[in-house]
Amino acid sequence: MGHGGAVRELFGDHVSTLTVTRRNYVFHSRSTNDWVAYFRAHYGPITKAFDGQDAAAKDALAADVANLLLHFNRSDDATLAVPSEYLEVVAVKK
Repeated sequence: MGHGGAVRELFGDHVSTLTVTRRNYVFHSRSTNDWVAYFRAHYGPITKAFDGQDAAAKDALAADVANLLLHFNRSDDATLAVPSEYLEVVAVKK
């Protein structure tokens, strides 16, 4: 996870103000497989990871992602609820 110091370093003196806030988000989906299918179709980095792979490799990657999601799943039923954290950065250009 990123931190404010690294972000400030990246922007240097090119911004007049910089606000860095840690935020939380819970990914929800009807199931792990639904999440994988949606992100595989609509989220660039996941789409790229699947591109160019043969069918067996795509199946293995889908299974690995699903298992990772299950490891972090906090739902007590068949749905998916995976907590995450991100760094919100608001910079005002000089």
